[in-house]
Parts: sequence; C-alpha cells; structure tokens
Amino acid sequence: AAEVAGDVTHITTIFVHITMRCGSTLLIKALEASGVINTVSESDVYTSYSQYALSTKDTPKDDTETLLDVIRHTNTMFNYTLFLENPTKTVTCYKMRGQVCPIADLLRKALPEVKNVFLYRSLVGTVDSYAHLLFEGSYWKYWLLTALKLDSFYLDSIANLVPASLWENQLFASIPVPHGIVWFSVCVWLELMHKAFEMQEHGPDQRFHVILRYEELCKYKEDMVMKVIDILGINCCNSDAKMKIREVFGVDSQRGHRFSSRGPAGGESWVGDWEMGIILRILDHVNMGIKKPDFVLNGTITYI
Repeated sequence: AAEVAGDVTHITTIFVHITMRCGSTLLIKALEASGVINTVSESDVYTSYSQYALSTKDTPKDDTETLLDVIRHTNTMFNYTLFLENPTKTVTCYKMRGQVCPIADLLRKALPEVKNVFLYRSLVGTVDSYAHLLFEGSYWKYWLLTALKLDSFYLDSIANLVPASLWENQLFASIPVPHGIVWFSVCVWLELMHKAFEMQEHGPDQRFHVILRYEELCKYKEDMVMKVIDILGINCCNSDAKMKIREVFGVDSQRGHRFSSRGPAGGESWVGDWEMGIILRILDHVNMGIKKPDFVLNGTITYI
C-alpha cells in the first residue's frame, strides 16, 4: 500500500454509515448517478474489522495501532484499485453495513481526512420496514404471528444483520416486552443511533460531516443529494447530474434483492397503539438519551 499511496492522495474518500432499513441503497445509487463518484457497497472487509474490534475487549495498545494501520492500508488499496479502473473519478464513496457503525469512531481515528455521512430513518418507519421485510408485505401474516407471539421464530433470518446478539445484551434482553419483530427493530435502531448520538456529542473530531434521514431524502430527492454533494465539497459540473439523480428515485433501488420491501412508503403504516406501546416502553427502559419515537439527531438536514 505504501508504494501506491502517493498515487491516490488526491482521492476524496466518503464513508456512509447507516442504521439499516434506511434507504442507503437509494442514496448510494443517487450519488453514483452524479457521474463524479465511485461507489462501493457493504465491503466484507470493513465488516470483518468491526466484528474483530467488537469481539476483542481490553485490546492492547499495539494491537489497536496495528488495526488502525490495516484500515489505512485497506483504504489506500481500495482507492488505488478504483482509480486504475476510472482515473477520471476522484471521489470514492463506501457504504458500510450497519454492523460497521459501532466502530465509526475507530475508522474516524484511522482516517481523519475521510468525509463521514450518517443516514438513518425515523424509528416508526424503521419498525414498519422491518415488519414488511420479515412478513413479505402481508399485514395479516404480521398481525396473526405477532398476536400469537410467534414472530420471534422468524428473527433468525435477519439476526445476522446486527452488530452483536441482542439476546446476549442484558440491557435489551431484560426489556419486559415481547421479544418479537418490534423489539428487534427498535433495539437495533437504538444501538446504532446511540453510537451516532455519542459521536455528535463528543465534539468536532468525531461529528459526522453530513446527517440525513430517509424521509427528507425521499421528499427532496435530487435536491437533497445535490446538497449532500455540496456540503462534502465535491465539485459536480455535470449539467445532467440532477436529471440522472432524479431518475434513480423513479425505481425500487432494491428490486430483486432479498432485502427489498414495500415499506410504509408503499402503503399504510403498520405501527398502531400496540406497537407504539412497546416502542415507548423500550425507550424508557434503555434510557439512552433518546426519549421519543420522533427523535431527530442533532445536525440532521431537515429541509432544503
């Protein structure tokens, strides 16, 4: 990596951290449509780094420094490979899996020059999206299985999406609510949002450069994407960029993918009084500084 590092010093790197079920595929395709950004989605390499870091407690300082060096070299080699494929694009955007969000501060420490974006979805929208995904858009299937408390048996198919087992986390495991899809989706959202919340409160060295929500992304579409590009300091001179980005919003970005779901945008919300009661009890129990379902992270772009 050291031999080619000088060849990619002009490359701008962007990391997109997410809460999952938040429209990240849509955002990445929209950024790519601008014509000036290379994009890489959900690299297994960064996921492996996260799994290692989260599974290793009281890591010796030398081991931590080694991991930081490996992260730096990985970024260099990724950027160099993409640069060779297309030398005209000098911006590379990496969309991380949700499992990587817990080490967003570690990545920031390794690569302080990287531009960091955080994308999330409202809590109610997230619960809706997980429910639609797990029960294939069938409300009656969802209603029946949650009423019978059988929905927990379906969680194995998506349990590998989380950074660490919720069942082994005493804080989440002890919450006195049914441990089904609502519990699962709220706890996953909370774990990742809490990390972002901590980083925003920590100070400028850890804050994200851009924070946006799925809801505003869908509302403002290409205008929101162009604003993100502008905040990140990326020069986009392509006169057709806005039109091409707009086209991305006209199709299902995950069509044909096993994680595609209709979501609340495609129909009425499934979150009623019963679900909201569970959500409120969870928020009260965990006491993570997020008190309301309509919580908006400080710094979020809410309008254009």
